[in-house]
This record gives sequence, structure tokens and C-alpha cells, in this order.
Amino acid sequence: MLASALLKHFNRLPRVSRKSIRSKLLLTLIVFGAAAVAGTAWIGYFNAKRSLTEAAMNQLTGIRLRAIEGSPPFPRTGPC
Repeated sequence: MLASALLKHFNRLPRVSRKSIRSKLLLTLIVFGAAAVAGTAWIGYFNAKRSLTEAAMNQLTGIRLRAIEGSPPFPRTGPC
């Protein structure tokens, strides 16, 4: 009884189950390739965001320290 119920369920699977092994492997390769690209992009985005935030905070901290010391926030270059 259980086996016949499982067979009925498997017969209602989408058309992917009736595709050739070549098509299934190609689809699997495309899906895993897209997942790898998406994962790499996700990691790269958050690493870049963190680096930019850290650089901005370091720059603001430097400006704040110069303001406390009383020197101009940016060094003057060239004749004034």
C-alpha cells in the first residue's frame, strides 16, 4: 500500500524527472555555478561595506583628534 502511494507520488513529479541525465547535470551545474557567484558577491559586498565604514570612521577620528589639538583639519599644501 505504501509503495503504491509512493509510486503515484513519483509519477506526479515535474518534468525534470523525465529529462535526460545530460539535462539534469547541466541544470545542476548552472544552479551550483549561480549559487557560487551569488555567495561570492554577497561576501564581497559585506567586506567592502565594512572596509569603507572603517576607513570613514578612521578619517573622522583623525579629523576629531586634529580639532582637539587645535591644528587645522587638513594640512595646507602650496602657497597661501
